[in-house]
Amino acid sequence: MSDVGSIENPIKCDGPSGERRYLAQLLGPDKQFLTFHREGSFSNGEKMLDGYRVSSLDGRFEHVLY
Repeated sequence: MSDVGSIENPIKCDGPSGERRYLAQLLGPDKQFLTFHREGSFSNGEKMLDGYRVSSLDGRFEHVLY
């Protein structure tokens, strides 16, 4: 199974507002606050997904979640 949040195994949220609520609660690997912005819409072959780039304020952590 793919990692949760990958394009093959996206995080299930309740629409765009649910996505933002979920992302606003995340902390980085060192418990630091994260910022996020929407990268766009992507297809995983079955559905259209929103992709968000999350990053730490100091720029040392960055990841894309779907």
